[in-house]
Amino acid sequence: ELLPKNVNHSWIERVFGKCGNVVYISIPHYKSTGDPKGFAFVEFETKEQAAKAIEFLNNPPEEAPRKPGIFPKTVKNKPIPGLSVS
Repeated sequence: ELLPKNVNHSWIERVFGKCGNVVYISIPHYKSTGDPKGFAFVEFETKEQAAKAIEFLNNPPEEAPRKPGIFPKTVKNKPIPGLSVS
C-alpha cells in the first residue's frame, strides 16, 4: 500500500528484492486513467522470504521516518531510509 504514483516493476523488485527473490509482481491500474492504484502484489520464491518482507515492513528500524505498515516516501534513485535487511 501507499506506493509512489510512478511505481513500476523494477522499483518494486529493487525494494522488495532486499527481502528475498521476487518471482512475480502485479501492479493494478485504474482503467479510466491507466494510473497505478497505489498498491501491488509481490510474490516471493519461498514463504520464509515473504515472511521476512512482512516482518520488515511491519517492524521498521527505529530510525526509519515512518509508521509501521506505511511505506516510506522515496525520491528517484535515492536510498530508502532504514531499508537495510541483513
